Amino acid sequence: MRRIIGITAGLALAFAACAPKDGNQYGPLTGPDGTTPPDTDEPGDTAVDTGDTGVDTAVDTGIDTGVDTALVDTADTADTADTEPPDINGTGYGVGDVVFDLTASNQSGGTWSLHDQYGKVTVLVFGDGYDSTFTYMADYLDDVEDAYGSDVAIAGALILGSGGYTATQSDAQAIASTYGMNTVLYINSVKDQLSWAGGSRPVTYIIGPTMTISRIEYGIVDQDDIEGWINGLL
Repeated sequence: MRRIIGITAGLALAFAACAPKDGNQYGPLTGPDGTTPPDTDEPGDTAVDTGDTGVDTAVDTGIDTGVDTALVDTADTADTADTEPPDINGTGYGVGDVVFDLTASNQSGGTWSLHDQYGKVTVLVFGDGYDSTFTYMADYLDDVEDAYGSDVAIAGALILGSGGYTATQSDAQAIASTYGMNTVLYINSVKDQLSWAGGSRPVTYIIGPTMTISRIEYGIVDQDDIEGWINGLL
């Protein structure tokens, strides 16, 4: 019995000697120098988070500022380019006057307005369809219009037709097709007939881009004269 007790006590002492002094069976909780080793996880996490914040700020600021400003400013600037001519208040039918508007039907049945020609030099020739002086001018007026393009508007305005009666759309169509004119009007208003042409025809009006009458000529006018007057207003 004493031998068994002695053996048991010896084994107990041996196990006690092998156990760690700090009670941790997996090893000491301190470093070799007796201090607790630092926790390296948290500083590493902090460094990564700070880096993410820096990248996000730089990218978002650069893209938003550059793209948004360019798109909005360009569109707003383009809108300011649109302009319209001022209202035109006619003062008379003489040289130096701002001309009153003339609206009349053309050979196609549409409505032509003199004031719509604002910004162009306008040549307006009143005459009769049976009058050879008028048809002489009609024969070259289309060439003048072709030569100057959109800078000049030219219109023949019929008072009487080929039969000596008030001009009709058919009379305007005949002049346009025969002489190649782009615009031939027929004037049915007696007031317009008297105000613009009176009793002596043909009558030629040269009207500047701001609708001011520059010249009025009675009788036949040559092409060179017409072009010289146009050149003086362009």
